[in-house]
This record gives sequence, structure tokens and C-alpha cells, in this order.
Amino acid sequence: MPCSIEELQILIEETYKKATGHPLTYQGHFLLDRFQHGGMSSGFISPEFWTAKGIPILVERHVKMKILSWNLNHRILLKRIPDAVISVITDISPDLVVLNEFVDGEERDSFKQSLEKSGYTYISVSKKMNRQNQVLIASKSEHEVGDLIPPSCSESSKTNFLHIIMPLLDIEIVGLRVPFYKKAQELKLYWSQLLEIIRSTVSRNIVFIGDFNCNPVVPKTPGGKALNLLQKEGWQIPQPSGGWSYISHNGENVSCLDHALGSPILAKISATYTCRHGCHIIAGPKDLNPISDHALLIAQISSNQSIKRDV
Repeated sequence: MPCSIEELQILIEETYKKATGHPLTYQGHFLLDRFQHGGMSSGFISPEFWTAKGIPILVERHVKMKILSWNLNHRILLKRIPDAVISVITDISPDLVVLNEFVDGEERDSFKQSLEKSGYTYISVSKKMNRQNQVLIASKSEHEVGDLIPPSCSESSKTNFLHIIMPLLDIEIVGLRVPFYKKAQELKLYWSQLLEIIRSTVSRNIVFIGDFNCNPVVPKTPGGKALNLLQKEGWQIPQPSGGWSYISHNGENVSCLDHALGSPILAKISATYTCRHGCHIIAGPKDLNPISDHALLIAQISSNQSIKRDV
């Protein structure tokens, strides 16, 4: 079995060409005598079908789990969550949703009800403190709050961390947002504590996902340095396709701040940034009236025979 979605797609394309004598790029239907078994369309091959439907179905079956992570850009405010957020989540239909810069309150009851109606019947929210934002995790399969204790260096470090365990899927998820610290020493202390927590889970089937507020390709920052150390230790940090995950209000600055971090024993993980979905502008300059200043991070975990499946 291929280890990644990319490898699976290559394998399917090579197998298709070997079986039909044509690449998938070949235009138009064609007939193969050995596939004729009676009927008007028997033996006809449609590259269009395989490109648009057949291969996506096979790839979807190869994926064990799809996770959507999104920074809502609510800072510490109890802003209204647009209906478009539910529309996007429902349309993409991930197995699990992680929302950071989420601010909880009674006003969120209708939003949570909409999540439940969309199939996300298991919902957890991180600890609430005054003037701090939080993390919400919603899943279609059963989950329970885990045992990992968040970094203790500040109130924001405690509220922006949520660990859940999904016993039926044999996987653990930590949704997080690295707080913005003005002082370098505070940021270093946070990352030293977070690094210790992550390393303690090296033998677990676990994913840390959310807004890391750093880019692993910039190793001079405390966060970048920590992520590079973890990569050298065997942790998976896929470079998402899609360009960027954060954009400034004027559209002049972009960066890759949102990431998925998978343990060494986790099956292959891939990631994508999405700044537009259908008619919805997920993230963009302020004049485009985007939903947020952060793109969606969609992480996909490939199937692995050592992991429980089809619950």
C-alpha cells in the first residue's frame, strides 16, 4: 500500500496507462476489445470519468482521516461566526474540526447546534479564562478529553491548547494556537514547555495541529528552531501546498503559520492551505471581505494497516 496520497495517485496513473495503453491526459473515449463483455458501452474507457470521479474516490478511500484546522481571527472578542463557516465545514466534510481563536459563551450555542446538525456530535472546548481565546474541537466520531496538560507559562498558553483522544480511531489530536508574546523570553519559555510536552508523546499516535505562529523553514525563531529539532527526531511536519496560511489586512504580507505535526509512528500525513472554497473567500485582503485572515489547513492522514479502521 502506498505511504502517501501522492504515491497512490502516481500508482493509479501508471496502472491506468499500463492497462489501457493511454495516459490519463488522453482526450476522448476509446474502446478496448478485451473489456467487451456485452452491452452498448461495454469496453469503452472514459478518461474524463477516471479523472473527475474514479481516482478521487480511490484516494478518499485511502485516507484514514481528514482534519480541518482554522484560525477564526476573533482575537479575544465574542464575534459573530458567519453562516459561511458552517457551510464550508459541511461542504469539505472533514472527520474532525479544530477552530482556534475561538471565544466561547452562551452566544455560541446556536453555532454548536449547527455543528451537531452537520454530524459533529462530539464537541469540546479548552479552558475558559477572562480575555483569552480558546480552541474548539468537533468530531463525527466519539472523542474524550485527554491527559496532556498545556504549557503553564501564561493564561493564554493554558486556554489555547486542547488534547482529545479518539478511542475508536486509535488516534490523539492536540488543537493549539501559539500565543503572541511581546517578550522574547516569554516566547522561549513557552516553546521549551511545548517541546517537552510534544517529546513526551513520541510513542503515541498523535497529531498537533493549529496556528504555531511560526514557519519551520525560518529556523532562527524559537518556534522554527523547535520544529526543526522535532523533524530531525523523526516527527512529520508536511510542507502544505497552497502557498500561505496567513495574510495581512492590506494583502502585502503572507506567511505559513498553520501546521500539522505528526508523531514518528503516525501514518503518512499531508497538508494543504485553502484560501478560497467555492464562492467563499476564506482568507484574503480586507477589501475582499474574507471570513478570516487565516486560510484553512486541511491535513490528511493516510491509511495504515497498524491503525484501527472503518468504525
